[in-house]
Amino acid sequence: MWDKEVDFLVVGSGAGAMTGAVTAHESGLDTLVIEKAECYGGTTALSGGVIWVPNNHRMSSAAINDSDEEAFTYLDAVVSEDVPRDKLRAYINQGPQMLEFLEKHSLVQYDPAPEYPDYYSEKAGGKLGARSLDPKPYTQRQLGAELSAQMRMPDYDYHKNFSMTADEAHQVFSFTWRSHVVIFKRLFSFWLDVRSRLNRLPDNRLTLGRALVGRLRKSLEQKDIPLWLNCPAQELVVENGRIVGVVAEKDGKSIRIGARSGVLLATGGFSNNDEWRSKYHKGESSSDWTAANEGDTGDGIRMASQINAKLGMMDYAWWTPTMRLPDGKVEAFIVGKTMPGSMVVNKRGERFCNEAEPYEDFVKSQYADHEKTGCSIPAYFVFDGRYRKEYPLGIALGPGKFVPDTAAKDLFDSGWIRKADTLEALAEACGIDPKGLCDTASKLEEFGKDGVDADFGKGSTPIDVYYSDHRIKPNPCLWGLVKPPFYAIELWPGDLGTKGGVMTDEYGRALDVAGQPIEGLYVTGNSSASVMGNSYPGAGATIGPAMTFSYVAALHASQAAPLASDLGDKDSTESGEKIANAS
Repeated sequence: MWDKEVDFLVVGSGAGAMTGAVTAHESGLDTLVIEKAECYGGTTALSGGVIWVPNNHRMSSAAINDSDEEAFTYLDAVVSEDVPRDKLRAYINQGPQMLEFLEKHSLVQYDPAPEYPDYYSEKAGGKLGARSLDPKPYTQRQLGAELSAQMRMPDYDYHKNFSMTADEAHQVFSFTWRSHVVIFKRLFSFWLDVRSRLNRLPDNRLTLGRALVGRLRKSLEQKDIPLWLNCPAQELVVENGRIVGVVAEKDGKSIRIGARSGVLLATGGFSNNDEWRSKYHKGESSSDWTAANEGDTGDGIRMASQINAKLGMMDYAWWTPTMRLPDGKVEAFIVGKTMPGSMVVNKRGERFCNEAEPYEDFVKSQYADHEKTGCSIPAYFVFDGRYRKEYPLGIALGPGKFVPDTAAKDLFDSGWIRKADTLEALAEACGIDPKGLCDTASKLEEFGKDGVDADFGKGSTPIDVYYSDHRIKPNPCLWGLVKPPFYAIELWPGDLGTKGGVMTDEYGRALDVAGQPIEGLYVTGNSSASVMGNSYPGAGATIGPAMTFSYVAALHASQAAPLASDLGDKDSTESGEKIANAS
C-alpha cells in the first residue's frame, strides 16, 4: 500500500517544517521531510530569521523583564478578535518552551535584540526590546558544501558581500559611532577569510534566515532525518476520517507515503497564486509584488481544503511595501522609508501615512488611500540628493557616496529610478501633480525644523526611530527635501507572505468546516490562519508562531502534548519533561 511509511511526515522545509521534524524525532517518531523545490529553506531562507517570542528565557540577558500576562495584555489589544484567545495563550506559553527545546536538541541558537521594540510598544504590555530574537550566525563550512549548495538563496546578490545580523544592521542604520565599529569589524572579518576571497566565494558567514535554516538543516543531518528535495506532495490520503499519508511525486513517479502518527503541512502561503489573490484579497493584488519565494502557491491549503478543512483569514497578508526591479525581482522596502529627507506620496503628490510606521500598517494605509483616491498604487518614494548620498535603496542601490548615479546607469535608463533637478520636473517625469508634490515637500520641510510631523506623527514612536539617522535632530526620521537633485521610485503593496489558510486549534490540528479537529493532520506557518490575525505585533511574529505550533503539533502527534487546560500554565505541562527524559 505504501511506497514509504514513517511515523511523522513533514511537508515543506522552512523553519516551521524543520522545527516540527526535530521535535518529532526527539519524541521518538520516525520522521521524513519532503520539499517540492530543488532547494530547502522556503521563504524563511529569504527572511530576517527573527522570531518574536514573549517572556523568553533570553530576555534576562538584556535586563528586560516580561510575563505571560503582560504578553497577553499586549496581544489582546493588538491582535484581531477573530483569533481565539486560548490560542494566543497557547502561543505565549509554548513559544519560550519551543526556543529552549531547540537550543537543547538542535544547533539553533538565538540572541535577544535588546533595542528592537514591539511594533506597538506604547500599548499596555508592550516591550522596548528582547521579545524579538536574532539567530546566531552560522557558516557555510559548518553546514558543508552539499547542504550549502542546496539552500535557497535570494535572487539579489548581497549574500556575496559581507553579511550582517539583524542587530548589526540596526547599529549600522542608526548612524551613530557604533555604526563605524560594526562596519569595520564586519569588513575586517570578511577580508580576513582569505580562502573565500582568493576563490571569489560568497561570504562564508550565514546570518538572518539563512543562519536559521542552515542550523536546522544541519540538525536534521546530524539526527539522520531525511529531507527529500524535488518531491511535491499532491494530495492527502484519508482512511476512516483520519489523515494517514500523502500522495507525492518523486523522480517523476507517483508515490504513496504513509504517516502513522500524523502529517504536518508547512508549505507556506499563496503569495504566488494570482488566481487566489484575485479571489481573496480585497484590493489590487499581484504576485509581481510579493517578496515570498516562487513556490509559495498554496499547495498545503489546497490539499487541506480538498478534504473539507476550514479556511480563514484568506484576505490577510504580512504586508510590506516592495520595489519591483527592472529584471522583475522583488525586494521588500522596510528600512529606507524611515530615513529623513524622504516621503511617500500618491499621484496627487500627497502623503497618506507615517512612512516609518510598521510595514504592514503602511500597506494598509496605501490600500485605504487608493480606495479613496485611486492614486496610490503605485505610490512614489521621493527623496533628495542628501538622502541619495547617505542611504541605500535596499540591496538594489547603495549610497551615492559609494555607488554614484553613473555606476547605476541601467537602473536609471530602465526608468526604475527617476531623477530631476527640481521637484516640478520630477513630478512631470512620474506623472505626479507638481503643485501637490511641491506643497507637500514644503510642509515636510517645516515639520523637520521642529521635529514634529503634524500630519502623521512620523518619528513619534520607538519603532519609528529604530532604523533612523540619529545625526539628524530633533527627529531622526524627519527632514525636508532640500538638496537637489531629486529622485523617485515606485512602491507597490507587496507582502512577505500571505497569512490566511487552514484554521487550527491550540495544538496545530487542522479543523474541518464544522470546527472539529481532523485527526492526523497538523498545519503551521503561512499554510494556517495566523495566530496574529490581522496584525503584526513585532519583528518575527511570522516565524515565531510557525516554529512554535510545529513544535506543539509534533508533541501532540507523539502523544506527549499537554492537556488543553495546561497550555496556559507552564508549570503543569508535561511535554518538556517527557522530551527531556526521552533524550
